[in-house]
Amino acid sequence: MARMRWDCVAEILKDKNHRIGAEIGVWKGKFTYNILELLPNIEKLYCVDPWIMYEEYKNSLQSDAFIKANYNNIFNVYKNQTKKYKKKIVTLKMMSEEALKKIPDGCLDWIFIDANHSYEYVKQDIINWIPKVKSGGLVSGHDYGRDTHSDIGVTKAVDELIEKVNKGYNGVWYIFKD
Repeated sequence: MARMRWDCVAEILKDKNHRIGAEIGVWKGKFTYNILELLPNIEKLYCVDPWIMYEEYKNSLQSDAFIKANYNNIFNVYKNQTKKYKKKIVTLKMMSEEALKKIPDGCLDWIFIDANHSYEYVKQDIINWIPKVKSGGLVSGHDYGRDTHSDIGVTKAVDELIEKVNKGYNGVWYIFKD
């Protein structure tokens, strides 16, 4: 069986204090479900996604599947996928910048960024969400070092903002906050 992004993050977190986390960019909830399966000590997981198509997102995509998706259906898939863990999940159906107002600085043990892959959005997500993570907490994301057009922004933003990035498998990047 292939090792997936949630396997990588679970391995990184397995010996850490990881009770409260945030996933920025949720889509259908596969990461959400699997990380909660793998790490039963998670008490609260903020799931941030607008579940809408907006112009800047559309312009960053190459795949018609994302552009033509029915986002109401995708949101329902997420809810069904994660219903087993609904008591642990705080769903924030909004843009990343709006969700920042709902989460106090320094309260998260970890974050996983896998939202809009355009350079500007990745850069802003990293800058905006790092203050939400406790000192020593995990700051991570997906699609680092991929060759597709829509993922180039991830690598560029991460390399520009993070001096010594760690590379996991399946495109996972991560650091521990100073």
